[in-house]
Amino acid sequence: WQLLLVGIKQGLDIIVMDSDIVVFRDPFPLMRGDADIEISTEHFWPEQHLWRRWVRPEDDLSTGFIFARPSYRLSSFLVDFLRVNHWEVLLGGTPRDPFDQRVFNKFVSERAAACDPCVTGSYLESDIDLGVATLGGRVGSQADQALRIRVLDPVHVVSN
Repeated sequence: WQLLLVGIKQGLDIIVMDSDIVVFRDPFPLMRGDADIEISTEHFWPEQHLWRRWVRPEDDLSTGFIFARPSYRLSSFLVDFLRVNHWEVLLGGTPRDPFDQRVFNKFVSERAAACDPCVTGSYLESDIDLGVATLGGRVGSQADQALRIRVLDPVHVVSN
């Protein structure tokens, strides 16, 4: 996460991938360029499962493949994420959740619920209202100031 933040602050378009990802073709034509982050999902049917309360939250956004474009929104979001999650041990001696993908998904969901909207989502041609997890959902009046996350189509980008 720190390296992603450094790249963003340096003005770089950056891809962060897990070491077990295999790329069979140029991934850039798959990117729409309309979001601060374009990220894979572990859902086979995102249109049915993204941000639903009955699925595992760590499956929504897979941190195995992230394409990020520099923006103040993303930089601020990553700074906040790192600030909130930098402790290895929480107060009272409770160990921090070691699964950064779950931690990231929970942070995104909490941020989306905190204001209207702090985070907006999209998948294929639909906006996703992260507050109620519906495709084609409402987008708040301040959407231009929100962090934009596009979930990539698992037909083309798979990481889990």
